[in-house]
Amino acid sequence: MSKAHNSITMRDVAANAGVHVSTVSLALRNSPEIPLKTRERIQAIAQRMNYRPNPLVVALVQQRRKSYTGISLGFISRTPKDQRLANPKYIGSLLKHATIRAQELGFGMDSYDLADYGHDPKRLQKNLYNRNICGVMIAPLPRNHEHLDFDWSSLAATTIGRSLEYEHVDRIDSDYCGGSLLAMEHCEKLGFKRPGFLTLKRTDDRISGRWRAGFLAYLPKHKEFKPLPPLIVDDDTIEQQLLSWLRKHKPDVILANNSAIGSSESVFKKLDPHLIPKIVQLNIDDATSPMMGIYTNAEFKARIAVDNLTAKLYRNEIGPTGHPLEILTPAIWHAPGA
Repeated sequence: MSKAHNSITMRDVAANAGVHVSTVSLALRNSPEIPLKTRERIQAIAQRMNYRPNPLVVALVQQRRKSYTGISLGFISRTPKDQRLANPKYIGSLLKHATIRAQELGFGMDSYDLADYGHDPKRLQKNLYNRNICGVMIAPLPRNHEHLDFDWSSLAATTIGRSLEYEHVDRIDSDYCGGSLLAMEHCEKLGFKRPGFLTLKRTDDRISGRWRAGFLAYLPKHKEFKPLPPLIVDDDTIEQQLLSWLRKHKPDVILANNSAIGSSESVFKKLDPHLIPKIVQLNIDDATSPMMGIYTNAEFKARIAVDNLTAKLYRNEIGPTGHPLEILTPAIWHAPGA
């Protein structure tokens, strides 16, 4: 009688493959120490035998591992031609904390910028292949709905945010709607009566209106607020439209993200001081920021992304994700001096 699938051990796989059990362990972790053809052969045998690792044993091995696994992950970003379309400080924070978390788990983290490869994903992927990197973390990209022409069948991937246009990948992102709801709650506590909402059309499109949805959802149940129409504008028309909107509706506080705030500075300079509203920033990247608003917590996102990616590698989940996860990090209120 054959063994039940849940009693098949790594030693059984090793015996069937004619190799040492340590070779099976490395092959199932896709270690570059084992030739690719050998890895594929052992993985196929393990799959045919319906081998499943014991999660308690895996956890114990990870806990005991003190040295570097010899495996590196890839952190992929794209330097924007127009610096208005990205926040390099945020990307840098993600890379820093992703590297720290990877090292804690025994992995390296190599950074790759598509600009260094002529913005050609195929050239970059050739470099990844030569370095035996099959696990990649993709940072937020400069533009909305960006395609990366990778051979996804050879990669385990996790992305931060919504800029990557690829449906078979796990995503780590902010709870935008929850962030707006939390911001409105604090606006109410602070005594504001005329909250407004401002964002650029490209930002609203990127996150499918989730910030705006939270703002609008809060208003009906809070009659003390004067409902003002959200302002969604293009970059090239923001000065004219924002100035008119501010003078007409006179909000005492505005919920806005950093790109909209940056594009509004020249407008605020033209206003009478008593018409300048308070600003609640919806995506604060710096924990020491003097702004009040919602903290994005890049460290938390980066750590979750690395945990997700390394788990894929341990499970040998290389290739498109059939049922992708979307993990939302909770909104955190940030108030200077609090």
